[in-house]
Amino acid sequence: MILYKIGKIISIGKQYIILESNFIGEVIYVPKPRDFIAEKVLKIFIYEYKYENHKTLYGFKTFKERILFEDLLTVPGIGPKTGIQILKERIKKIIGMLLKGDADGLAHLPGLGVKSAKQMIFELQDKYSKLISNEEKKKMKNESNLISVSEIIPTLKTLGFSKQQIKLAINKVKSKDNIELMIEDAIRVISNEKHKIIKA
Repeated sequence: MILYKIGKIISIGKQYIILESNFIGEVIYVPKPRDFIAEKVLKIFIYEYKYENHKTLYGFKTFKERILFEDLLTVPGIGPKTGIQILKERIKKIIGMLLKGDADGLAHLPGLGVKSAKQMIFELQDKYSKLISNEEKKKMKNESNLISVSEIIPTLKTLGFSKQQIKLAINKVKSKDNIELMIEDAIRVISNEKHKIIKA
């Protein structure tokens, strides 16, 4: 069993990276390709999925992500393609919703419906509840209430901000439990940047 690989990222696609390791280039599917940097040497945790005569590699920046991915595959109705989509969300938020039994919240994750979300809670809630300390549980449950920064992008587009301005804002704005406050923060960031340019 392959646990991890160390190599150089040769190319980055929409759903995968190409990693060169020991003079061999391999396609590795990852949750968030944009988190990786081309030409960088790194360690990536691997899950090797075998089906009939086919083998597909899935990669993760942290061992925790790999463990959660492997656990997701034990849930009826969740395969590797769905599992990798689910992990586009922050791992703490996913586990927080799992611990709270928040089927509606989980159902909003890519590839999941209400039925699969309930099945996920049924299969994994007890396991993660036993593995995680009470203090960590509290943190994760709070994390699950936070809104992803990406959710403010449509509003910023509607307000007429450019792609460059939106990218600047989402890189600086922190997740909160109130989307209106996040939008206000984003507008403030963009406005401050405009003032810097004018002064320059």
